[in-house]
Amino acid sequence: MNPELDKQAPLTGIRVIDFGHYIAGPLTGMLLADQGAEVIKIESSLALAVVGGAAAATPYGIGQRHNWNAGKLSFTLNMRTPQGVHTAKQVGGISDVVAENF
Repeated sequence: MNPELDKQAPLTGIRVIDFGHYIAGPLTGMLLADQGAEVIKIESSLALAVVGGAAAATPYGIGQRHNWNAGKLSFTLNMRTPQGVHTAKQVGGISDVVAENF
């Protein structure tokens, strides 16, 4: 990325935590990243957030997953553990926006 262009983006300096799945959530995060926001995708370590549909585990589905999550940082958590919940709360506490579409 060009640092000079990044300084001009309208959402530069905004941090977004993205818990979205299927199309609406990942698309929203992708659009925010396109506008300069730092978007951090948090997914379950037990099952990655897929774009959806029966093709999610196919090469097409995997490709779509990468398309919808372009421009994002990411990591996985096991939200069924106290440590996973604690980590999610810590990251959320240093963020400006938490986005989800459950």
